[in-house]
Amino acid sequence: MVQSDGYSRAFNQLCHMMSLSKDGRVEEAIDNLVLTILYMEPKLKFDKQIRNAISEQFGTTLTVTQVSESIERIGIAGKLTEMNPVVLSTEERQAIEARIGDSEALEKNVKSDWFDLVQSEFELEGHILETLWSSLKDYMAQVFKQHGVQTIRFFDPAFQGNDEMNVSLDTFLKSAYEKFDEIHSNIKRATFDELVELFFNMRSPRKSQYISQSLDSTFTFFALNAAEELSEFLQSSIPELTILIDTNFIYELIGLDEKVRDDLSGELISIIKDSNLPIKLYFHPETRGEYLRTLDAASRELRYFPDKNELRPKWTSNQSQNQLMLGNLSAIARKYHQSNSKQTISLDVFLEKYSQFELLLSVNGINEYHNLPDIDHRDIQSLSRDYEVYLPAEIHKSKSVIKHDMILMKTVEKIRNPNARGIGVGAFFLTNDNQLYSFDWYFIRNHGVTGVTIQPGQFLQLLRPLIKTTSDFDKRFVETIAKTSFRSAATKYTGETEQTLLSYLSQYADVPQEIAMKMLSNAYFIENLKQYDKGSLEFKNVIEDEIAKHQTEALKAEIERSQDLEQNVSVLQEQLDQFRRQREHDKLETEKAREHDKLETEKAIEEVRRKYEERISEGQKYSEEKELQKEREKQKEKEMIENQLEQERAKFRWLLGFFIVFVGIMFIWVFPAYFVDWQWLETHPHRRGLQIATSLIIVGLVWTFADKNHRREALFGIVLAAVLTIAQIIGAS
Repeated sequence: MVQSDGYSRAFNQLCHMMSLSKDGRVEEAIDNLVLTILYMEPKLKFDKQIRNAISEQFGTTLTVTQVSESIERIGIAGKLTEMNPVVLSTEERQAIEARIGDSEALEKNVKSDWFDLVQSEFELEGHILETLWSSLKDYMAQVFKQHGVQTIRFFDPAFQGNDEMNVSLDTFLKSAYEKFDEIHSNIKRATFDELVELFFNMRSPRKSQYISQSLDSTFTFFALNAAEELSEFLQSSIPELTILIDTNFIYELIGLDEKVRDDLSGELISIIKDSNLPIKLYFHPETRGEYLRTLDAASRELRYFPDKNELRPKWTSNQSQNQLMLGNLSAIARKYHQSNSKQTISLDVFLEKYSQFELLLSVNGINEYHNLPDIDHRDIQSLSRDYEVYLPAEIHKSKSVIKHDMILMKTVEKIRNPNARGIGVGAFFLTNDNQLYSFDWYFIRNHGVTGVTIQPGQFLQLLRPLIKTTSDFDKRFVETIAKTSFRSAATKYTGETEQTLLSYLSQYADVPQEIAMKMLSNAYFIENLKQYDKGSLEFKNVIEDEIAKHQTEALKAEIERSQDLEQNVSVLQEQLDQFRRQREHDKLETEKAREHDKLETEKAIEEVRRKYEERISEGQKYSEEKELQKEREKQKEKEMIENQLEQERAKFRWLLGFFIVFVGIMFIWVFPAYFVDWQWLETHPHRRGLQIATSLIIVGLVWTFADKNHRREALFGIVLAAVLTIAQIIGAS
């Protein structure tokens, strides 16, 4: 594949990204960078600070969401002593310090080995050697940037590359020498090349380890950064996407939902707008209706006494503080009391802001979707019943909420491309609802079919390679992999990852690169929309997340109430005592119910797994029957074609046979009488018998040639004719 340099680099990096995506170790790479930057800059405390420091130190631009998720993972792994603000554990700090020290020692030893070898043949001053080492690292970085994992082969002294590869390597070597020559012009190019060759011919396990470490750094950098040419190609490959958003996403976007990750929705909206991606965000009219119903219910909650049709007096700041301590508030009511507890706010003014539904969304580029398809409401009813059965008993959703979700799922299903896969389907339902997502992907979706729901974090990860960061990708790469701190943080990739990459490069070697890029980009989007494995921890977490959220929410409210009650003990002492008694009672009840909840959860998971496996089995059986039917039809068609060909060949053989018989008989019967003087035949006493026998032999031979089914009878006729002929000749003698 001889293509432009930029196109070739984009293809090479896309192959690396596909390999890393299949290996599933991108999260590990992010975690290692976060841990390393926390060691290098211990004063960092918050997500945005950590993201900015990683960008500055390692030339890698992560999203705040990626950093937040990483901190959660390494916190769960026990590598942090505090989560907010973030503080590394002593053990992890010591481990990182040891890794960086080992990386620095490795580079120092490899450099020393090479310097000793150089000094044994050339007498160079120390400052020249240091500049030479910098030039060598620059050369290696350029080759790694261009060729990735293939560089290992290029640096093997026994490697014999083609002309294109050799030109590429010589170009980078020339560039490295020109920078070196600006400082030390007394070293000729030939000498410089010989010095570099000494390094790669050096037989040293430490050198091999150093190059392998540089390869791991390349993998890590490619996993987290997309070159400008790759981003441009992927952006041109993405179809126009229609995204219908769920109500819970809207709550998060306008700041009403505190249970989801901070600013994830805002970050996603910002990326879509700033990157000019062909993605259109819409809300369904049903979503507006659900939102306004929720707002109306919150308005009644704030205006009236519970279970009474009696207006409340205006809320004071102290009353709002008490309500926050008591908890059990809707999202909108909680937001009002949070604001009112700090400064008294008119309820009408507060609700007026959140009643401007279209305006709140339009400023974020979200508009109403008008091209609504026709949907059979019997399908909605059937799907709603299935979803109600699927939901665990601990999760309570109103029928109106379930109906809303099913309508949006069916709408997306109707407007998307049914013949496409992955992102090519053209439409998704964006939701924070884990239960709805698992119902869509693991329960009703056929195996291999792209689900209609997508979660914000998943969508953000899918868009990451499409985001342009800065135009100095080459400079950032060369500077970053030269840092021992980055090499020490690089994930150690397996030989399987490298083999997968080489397989991609080999598989598309004979495909025009533009076509190969399109095929590989489609595969990338499909790979990143794949379902979780049904037996994986992620799958179980999706099913149990809402249950766990409901179980922990009460505990969180208790802790918050306890903290606030301590500050207001003089006013709320009686409520505190009552709360403590209730907590003791709840604790006893929780102990009794824990085992029951565990068993019910396991049953629910097992039931979902069983239904999922049944659907997979049915799908596989149907696929096998379809394949078998196709094979039978192909075999039948093949047999028909062969029969037709055989009939045509038989016709040709018979025509040719008749012609030969005619010519033969003419030759035996007519030629001797009129054209050729065959005295011996004319005077032979058995002339007629010879002619008849010869004619029979000719007919038998032709019959044997033309008729495959009666060759035995034809051969018998030939033998009989031959015997008669011989008998007549002998008799004549």
